[in-house]
Amino acid sequence: MQMMFVDESGTAPKPGKTAQNPYFVLGACVIPEDYWHRVKAELEHLKSKFKVVDEIKWRYFAPPREGAAQHSFSHLTPAEKEEFRSGLYGIVRKYKSI
Repeated sequence: MQMMFVDESGTAPKPGKTAQNPYFVLGACVIPEDYWHRVKAELEHLKSKFKVVDEIKWRYFAPPREGAAQHSFSHLTPAEKEEFRSGLYGIVRKYKSI
């Protein structure tokens, strides 16, 4: 069995309306069942190290906007966000079958 995680960013523009909404991203990650528990444990360790709770959203890596609501990355500095992102990519790259 394979575990597949799919997420989108942005909204797919209507035909002929790409100038108003030019960005839509769809990403996926497939994790073999044999690796799922290891990947989950490594992700939980990474989140614990940085005191990140709740969902990881890519927009949280962006610089904060004045007046924006607090989220699970609000306490991290830009350098810590980059270290977290690198750790996350490291987990995914570690297993060749992902």
